[in-house]
Amino acid sequence: MTIIILLLACLTVRYASGQEEAAIIAPKKPLPVKPVLPSITCANVLCIMNSTCVMYEALDGKMKPYCLPIDYENTCAYTKCPINKKCVMVEVTCVKAPCYPVPECRPRPIVLPPIKPYPVEPLPIEAARKKRQTDVTCLTAKCATPGGCAMTRPLNCDTPNSDGSCPLQAGCVQVNPCHTIDCAAGTQCVLHEIVCVTAPCNPVPTCEPIGDSRCPGKNQEWSDCGSACPKKCGQKEPMACIEVCREGCFCKKGFCLDKLGQCVADKTCGVLAK
Repeated sequence: MTIIILLLACLTVRYASGQEEAAIIAPKKPLPVKPVLPSITCANVLCIMNSTCVMYEALDGKMKPYCLPIDYENTCAYTKCPINKKCVMVEVTCVKAPCYPVPECRPRPIVLPPIKPYPVEPLPIEAARKKRQTDVTCLTAKCATPGGCAMTRPLNCDTPNSDGSCPLQAGCVQVNPCHTIDCAAGTQCVLHEIVCVTAPCNPVPTCEPIGDSRCPGKNQEWSDCGSACPKKCGQKEPMACIEVCREGCFCKKGFCLDKLGQCVADKTCGVLAK
């Protein structure tokens, strides 16, 4: 009986020892990392005395360095290629040494810039129609009406001028009354669109001042000899001014300069200098 108990005790001790050994996990070894070697070029190749390094294209298509004698002239440095080609040193099949790379003119790769898509926004039918009307002039319009083509100022527009008027548009008219109207100097005849009640509704002629691109400001006009001291809003008495005229943009008759330098009506300025 005693022997059986001793045998059971030994088996228990061995089993516990085996469990402890199984619980111990060996540490994992790190995976070997292959070092990344720098590419071999003429920048990191040292040639012997009286030789120089050039890059050449090997038979496998890779670029490699090669040390050539310094007096060797069959290189790209002494080869002139057409403007659309570039020189490349290439390896040759060696029959008898030394077999140096030889220069070769190759077409330059044509690199085209990326083509950006032209932004085209779909226009509503009405907006597209107005755009076509604005772009058309009497030089491009084809009219079969008796009055032919005439530049007409519409009643309403989306992009008015700085003075609030609508830009002129080309249109076909039955009658062009501007052909029989003589406007005063500095003005021109312009046809104005009218509210049509009963057709036909021909545009009405009006003499308008001729615009001057030199004076884009509202209520301004060009003068070759204007006052050196133009009248301004709020002047309570006349200013002493030299009797010298100057050319430039001036307020039209009935207008004067405000504090912002804009031409406003005399009646909105208060007391003015005479």
